[in-house]
Amino acid sequence: MCPVNCKGCGVASSNKKTVSQRKENRFKAFLLWFGVLSLLVAYIYGKVSNQPDYPLLLGKTHPGSSITKTGENVFDMYISDTLQLKIQTAKNQGYGGPLEVGVVINKDSTINEVIVIEEKETRSFLNKLIQKDFFEQFKGRSLLSSFAMDSDIDAIAGATVSSIGFTGAVQEASHSYAEKAYGVAGLTKPQEFKFGMGEASVLGLLVWSVALYYKKNKWLQYAMHLSALVLIGFYLNLSLSITNFGSVLQGYFPDIHDYLVWYILVVGVLLAAVVFGKNIYCYRICPFYAVQWLANKISGINLKMHSKQGKIARYITGVLLWLSLLVGFLTATPSSGSYEPFATTFSFDGEGIQWFIFPAIFFSAFFIKDVFCRYYCPVGSFLKFLIIKVRKPILKQLKSWQNGTRTRAQRAIS
Repeated sequence: MCPVNCKGCGVASSNKKTVSQRKENRFKAFLLWFGVLSLLVAYIYGKVSNQPDYPLLLGKTHPGSSITKTGENVFDMYISDTLQLKIQTAKNQGYGGPLEVGVVINKDSTINEVIVIEEKETRSFLNKLIQKDFFEQFKGRSLLSSFAMDSDIDAIAGATVSSIGFTGAVQEASHSYAEKAYGVAGLTKPQEFKFGMGEASVLGLLVWSVALYYKKNKWLQYAMHLSALVLIGFYLNLSLSITNFGSVLQGYFPDIHDYLVWYILVVGVLLAAVVFGKNIYCYRICPFYAVQWLANKISGINLKMHSKQGKIARYITGVLLWLSLLVGFLTATPSSGSYEPFATTFSFDGEGIQWFIFPAIFFSAFFIKDVFCRYYCPVGSFLKFLIIKVRKPILKQLKSWQNGTRTRAQRAIS
């Protein structure tokens, strides 16, 4: 080691630091391109390979039957070479993406049963529908029924959005067959926008979050956390998940008439990130952040991570984001890559590893501030990616073009 603090040593140290920084930047660029290209390949594979086998899926409730397609979305079910039942299929949008059902029709134009052909729903939501015999409500109903939610069909608490999605698909299939087979028209009424307490609550919280960017107030921030915990967490059970962003990337958009609250929350947060460069969700109106915040306030303990450990942990969020999207793309089901314990927290429901993640994170939150948000949350990582890796380069390029145009104009004048 040189005993003299000379300028040469300082230059050498600076050069080493520059070389190390360049290597790190090249490594980050490699990871970024690898991640994007692998997700693109996974997306294409998922779209091509996940096509439903209609005869197999429609015949699963009647072993030994044969299914023959006889028209657009219409199938005949044969049992012992005798035509027994007609099946009409139809699609609709659910919470996690498109879903499709087959309505099995009796000879007296009533519904024999409903077969789920394809769905992208969060597994806990679908399990609730099955456990609560949601699909049994359709048996014996006339094809001419209105299938109106709450009056004809009861939604299942904790899976309201999925209930609406499947009911809409059954309605579409039943009315479509009635129109083709019997010439009955005008069964489906025009849809209306549904703006109620849920929509108003989410919109108000979004505006509140934006206002706190420009006028910071500790007590108003605390009030927002508690409001979000009650309204978005327990009342609506509408925490933003990687499932939502995966649905957008795969082109799955629910019907705006039935899911206006989804559009207010998801589109509002995305627009704020892309247009204004602001993350108005994390650390503000995320109800799971509020859970961690409360736990940490109760304990008053805030253990600090070593700088190197913190740096490694920040890479973990990017890896988890990539894995979540990769699994969702490969299966063409956005919810399949979700591991966030939100359903476990707010509806006391969940799948597999979520039951282990929730207690681990909740316990850790008493000692490490915002532990899930900082080191494991794919939503925060996705919004950060949009702001830093997408928005900033675009703005930089636009500014470069603007400066170039201004320079050329000045040269032309001179």
